[in-house]
Amino acid sequence: MCGIFGVICHQTDDVPDQGRLAQTARLLSHRGPDGHGIFAEPGVGLVHTRLSPLDLSDRSNQPFWDRKKRLALVYNGEIYNFAELREELERAGVEFRTTSDTEVLLEALVKWGPDVTLPRLDGMFAFGLYDTVTKSLLLARDRFGIKPLFVYDTPEMFVFSSEIRAMRP
Repeated sequence: MCGIFGVICHQTDDVPDQGRLAQTARLLSHRGPDGHGIFAEPGVGLVHTRLSPLDLSDRSNQPFWDRKKRLALVYNGEIYNFAELREELERAGVEFRTTSDTEVLLEALVKWGPDVTLPRLDGMFAFGLYDTVTKSLLLARDRFGIKPLFVYDTPEMFVFSSEIRAMRP
């Protein structure tokens, strides 16, 4: 179980307050006691608290970035068929840096796109994928909603989180 959080500001390019993002990480720390990561740039903030059942290395910390540092993934869950997806991606020429299902998810989204990737995922998950170039966000969760994903949208901001209380700050 991990904790995810993101805020997208609709009407400002201000950088979200680091103190509030850190407070959010503390509120989610029980979901991921093995570490946390925070990313903030004008108009967006992402938080991840990590539980590390598969890949204990720091190289799998989140937000998890693609090689070009364009896409940032915050992910909670487990992809049961990640090994077979990884093998297929490797046959297609994708090189992996970690042994995590997080990287398999990101590389599948990059290689195949969400329309092909999402139906192929066998597991329980919720994630946010932020594109720093297009300033777009893709949110998804498993078909049964096993991993929670709460959203809050106002004219000022869009917020998502694995727990409502993490939205408080």
